[in-house]
Formats: sequence, C-alpha cells, structure tokens
Amino acid sequence: MRPLALLAGLAIVAAADPASAYVRATNKTGKAVYWKSGCVFLTPSAGGSQDLGEASTLTEIQRSIDNWMRETADCSYLELRLEPVGTGKTTSNDAKNRITWLETTWGSGSGNDFVPYDMAAAALTTLRFVESETAVNNGEIVDADIELNGKDYTFATTGGSTQHPPTDVQNTLTHELGHLIGLDHTCDDGVRMPTPKDHLGNTVPRCSAPLSTAQTEATMYNFAGPGETKKRSPEADDIAGFCGIYPMAKDPGTCQPVQKKDPTRGCAAGGQGAAGALVLALLLLLFGRRQGEGIWCLAPRGAGRSVRRSNETT
Repeated sequence: MRPLALLAGLAIVAAADPASAYVRATNKTGKAVYWKSGCVFLTPSAGGSQDLGEASTLTEIQRSIDNWMRETADCSYLELRLEPVGTGKTTSNDAKNRITWLETTWGSGSGNDFVPYDMAAAALTTLRFVESETAVNNGEIVDADIELNGKDYTFATTGGSTQHPPTDVQNTLTHELGHLIGLDHTCDDGVRMPTPKDHLGNTVPRCSAPLSTAQTEATMYNFAGPGETKKRSPEADDIAGFCGIYPMAKDPGTCQPVQKKDPTRGCAAGGQGAAGALVLALLLLLFGRRQGEGIWCLAPRGAGRSVRRSNETT
C-alpha cells in the first residue's frame, strides 16, 4: 500500500535479517493476531496530553507512527494512518482505534462499573480480536486502543534527566504501536501460559535470563530506563516482526477501516489472569502484558514491587 523507499531500503533489508527473532501476540487458540486490511486508522482524542497541549501531542503521535513507517516502508504494506481528532475517550469495541490521555481518572467505566487501573501503569494498549478455532478469520484484530496515564505521569518530548525523568511520548507510543500491530515482548515476564515462542519456534527466554543485545535493544523489549528515548527507533528484530507479519508480497490491496463487529462473536474477554508480573530490580519501567483481550501496559518498577490489576495479569 505504501510507496517504496529507494536508497534507505537497501540498508533496511540488510537489517531486517530473516534470522532475526521476533515474538507475535497470540490469542488463546494459539493463533497469532493480525490486521486484515492494509491500513490501520488511529483516532487521537481531543485535547491530547495536558502536559503538551493538543498540537504538540498530535505531532508526537505522528512522529511515533513515522518511526515505524520510515523503517518498514520497503518491506511491509501495512500503513498506520492518523485520523482527525475524535470526540470521546471511551475504550470499547467500537472499531475506533483511539489514542487517548486520561488526566483525571485512570481506569475504565463509570459509577459502580468503574474499574481502576494500577497507578503504576503509564500506558495500556488493548487489542480485541477474533478468538475461535472454527472462524476463518481467527486472530483478526477488530479494535485497538492506547490509553496513557496523564493522571499519575508527566509526559515530555525530549526524554528527561535521571533526577526527574518524565515519560517520553515517542518512547512510549512507539512501543505501544508495536503491540497494536501484533508484536509481543522480546523476553518472557513469566505470566503467560504456555511460555511464548518466537516466530522461529524457539521458547522466549525469561527476562531474568541472560539476553542478547538484539533483545534488550529492541523497541519491543519489556524494560526501559529513566527518561529513555531509544525505543523511538525500531531495531532489526522489530522491523523483521513488522515486515514478517505484513510482508509486501502479501499486500491485500485494501485500505479500509474495520467494520464494527458483534462483541459476542469471537472477541476475547478480559479478566482471565491473576498472577503478578515478575519483578526485576534495578530497572525502572516494565512493559507488561495483561491476558484476556490482549492488553499491554507500561509501568514503572521499584525493587521488590509487583504490578497487579484486579483479576488481570500485567
């Protein structure tokens, strides 16, 4: 769907070596999740981040999208397209793929139905997908939403010092967009059963085990340091994953928004897990997955502290 990058493409092809191991998100049937159309439309909510203002927020969202588009232009057909600002901040199965900052309350629902998110989470990405072994489109993503925690976090555009590190918008969103297209983490935090495998069929190493530089430097690595900005730039494994899921040779030739699906037909339900995430000392931020609908979060970590959400795994 996208025009080919000419000169830069040669370097990217070499970087996205087919031997690069990446991890795909799967549903409970073991099917890797994916978008059917050649385009994914993203709708930012009005106002953006209070720390940045709407105009700057939109700029940072577009830059985060461009971080992926620039690196995969010659090997993948998938386009991430930023739509005009939309109204409302509701995260639901409405075929609107929202990017929204929650500034006053960090959670979903309202009144007696309000479910608070863990205040340690700086961002959450929720995927809703078909989960039925008998469905022709088993694994198809039908809705995705990214929520960012403006209530408990300060967001910035230039990283930050180690004394007072704000949360870098592009560092956060580039990682979350990786989840949105169907990528999982490069190491296993111990909360997923069965243990995930990479696209080559190898068991994903535990995050506490010795890891390769490729795994720790990847945008989809689970952890980030204070004021980090390096996840803005997708690395070889990230690029290989994006292009492996959506290779140019399999371009469906369509660019259409997902039509609203009946939520009773195959979309996974949340709230299935209850285990806490593995704690690794000396690392500030954890990108963790919550099982069920397919939910990923960005959360800070202190030594010896686990991150939990009610009835859900992070």
